[in-house]
Amino acid sequence: MQLTPLIAFHMTTAIGATVLGPFALWARLGRRMRPALHRHAGRVWVALMLATALSAIAIRDFRLPNVAGYTPIHLLVPTVLITLWFGIRAAVRRDIVRHRRLMLSVYVGGCLVAGGFTLLPNRYLGGKLAALVSGIPVGHILAATPMYVWLVLAALVVLGGRRLRAGSAGRARVLVWPVLMSAGSLAALVGSFGIALPALAAWAIAFAALATTLGRGQVAAGTRYDAATGLWHLPATAAPLALMLALFASRYVTAAALGWQPGLATSPLLQTSAGAAFGIFSGCFAGLALRLWRLARGATPRPVSARRVAAGLAAAGALVGSASAEAGVGLTTISATHWGAAPVTLFYPSTTPDTEVVRGPFRMQLAADGLPAAGNGRLVVISHGSGGSPWPHSDLARTLVSAGFAVALPEHAGDNHRDTSAVGPQSWTARPAEVSAAVDAVAADARFARLLQLDRVGVFGFSAGGHAALVLAGARWSPARFAAHCRVHMRDDFPACVGLATALRGDAFDAVKTTLASWVLQWRFDDAVPKQHHDARIAVVVAAMPHVNSFDPGSLAALQVPVGIVAARHDRWLVPALHGDVLRRACASRCTLLADLPEGGHGALLSPMPPQLPPAARALLADPPGFDRRDVPAVHARIAAFFVQHLLG
Repeated sequence: MQLTPLIAFHMTTAIGATVLGPFALWARLGRRMRPALHRHAGRVWVALMLATALSAIAIRDFRLPNVAGYTPIHLLVPTVLITLWFGIRAAVRRDIVRHRRLMLSVYVGGCLVAGGFTLLPNRYLGGKLAALVSGIPVGHILAATPMYVWLVLAALVVLGGRRLRAGSAGRARVLVWPVLMSAGSLAALVGSFGIALPALAAWAIAFAALATTLGRGQVAAGTRYDAATGLWHLPATAAPLALMLALFASRYVTAAALGWQPGLATSPLLQTSAGAAFGIFSGCFAGLALRLWRLARGATPRPVSARRVAAGLAAAGALVGSASAEAGVGLTTISATHWGAAPVTLFYPSTTPDTEVVRGPFRMQLAADGLPAAGNGRLVVISHGSGGSPWPHSDLARTLVSAGFAVALPEHAGDNHRDTSAVGPQSWTARPAEVSAAVDAVAADARFARLLQLDRVGVFGFSAGGHAALVLAGARWSPARFAAHCRVHMRDDFPACVGLATALRGDAFDAVKTTLASWVLQWRFDDAVPKQHHDARIAVVVAAMPHVNSFDPGSLAALQVPVGIVAARHDRWLVPALHGDVLRRACASRCTLLADLPEGGHGALLSPMPPQLPPAARALLADPPGFDRRDVPAVHARIAAFFVQHLLG
């Protein structure tokens, strides 16, 4: 599922309701009841839940079991609306027990249970989380953390730990700590993102909301001020330690994310999230200190303004929602004249919102010619299969863009959806050079040259594209090896040798077909000169269901870069025993198996699957019975993680 403005609005209201719910309950069930705050927070929460439920009606998902796009998850919509109605009616009738039970059930079902479903890999948040978590080089991040960072953490633990015992504090200490924490968090925010308006606005709103809210409350029981000595006598509390650790954790995660993917510094979503987190924890410090100063002045604690808190939460939610809606996946084309003006399709991080883009039978949410944004500075080239196009790889491209990559897809001359005049060894010879030319084309485009470092490039190849990827990894092949393999294995590897020209049907004509095909291949492909192509920029490749039967096995055992492999056990076009398994045995020391789909066919990673295939292609690409396409996003995430590991690690 892709992020649209409607989904961004739905996410914003849902997250707001999930966060606000416990706050509204605390106002009623805490040690000191705050009925006014509970009422105001509850009204905001009900409004958020209504917006979440009503917006869900317009969001349909055709990947899960559904009726016209409405899945079992949509059953929560009428359930939430009906339960909200009865809960509000119970409150009006002063039936507090029933009101509490109904609202708790709405929160558990509508926020927690429904929120859990959003973490499925094929849904937007789940896909983002899978790509992010599987791709984070945790060991590398910890090893690269400077020693002084751990010393700062130790100092914070010691200082915060002192408040676990009752003690006293003077005016300097009460004043200095909030100032230091606030100034430090603001400096860290500017150091991470520069003068970024979303980050600074989120920090200011969160800081003001928490400082004023907590500053108006009552001090903890046992707190008193001695005017003669100018000291506050404070009870034991874990709050300062918790706030220090929370502020440290948010700062560390932000720094690690930017160190891992520097391009995230331009992400409005990360800017607002980090700004809000820094502002919340700094505002808590300031609010607690303000309580103590009010105690010293003899001021009576004033009730917290629920409307002020709700306004702050709404403003922060609007900032995060607008930031989410702004993020897009850019789409453009670049001319690459090296082999005759064939276009290169480029997907890339963009600040322009996605809109519907139609390419033939494919409908996608993309930012056509959107404004480029900095990603992680690396490029991945996707080499499509025989007769292919960029669009069946658009879901993988989106996953890679989500990880910060720009993704280039060259159209291979004579072997694409518009022209199949050079399918086979003729195209295999040209493909590696076409990949290199695609990198040159991106480097020559002023829009992207400043955003990318092209000294280390990744390549993903599918089917015939996998053949090109292996050549770029250092493998050698020849047309004569292809013909010799087919002479021996013609019947077992007929689709790989002949393609879509004809098929074996288990009748008397099969012997004629295999004999004629063997003669033609021997006549056409007698060139035994090894073919290879070197591009020093290629640093890692992934080969998915690759065409392998023409390679020198010795070269497969001596590949020059890390290679990831995706296999499918029910591949009828490139039989695993004669292709993928051969590669795995030969390059065991250099290859990593990223996925082996037990029920997958040759077209398992085509996502979206082309809807209009000729019968011969459909017979070889269609999903076998039992294959679940909901597994595909997780494979995409592992591919993205492999590129992250070897291009950014």
